[in-house]
Amino acid sequence: KEVFVERSLLNLLDDGNSETHFVQDLIGLRVIFDGKDIGKVTDVVNFGGGPLLEVLITSKDKTVEYYEKDKNNIKEVDILKGTITLNNKL
Repeated sequence: KEVFVERSLLNLLDDGNSETHFVQDLIGLRVIFDGKDIGKVTDVVNFGGGPLLEVLITSKDKTVEYYEKDKNNIKEVDILKGTITLNNKL
């Protein structure tokens, strides 16, 4: 079964912890590495090992790369700025 809830009825998850976000909020964020905009999150997938950010890399002819959404890879998620900053790059 699927359950649908109006977004306005949900509590905000932004408590200063970069690990708690709605998946839908991550899609479309710009991805920053070493101060440069390298692409955009196009999806968040999970094949059983935890969430992976699907990132469309703009400088590589639309190459897609996947990054685990964990503290090792993600330095900061800033929903208001529309960015995710990576610690590590593939």
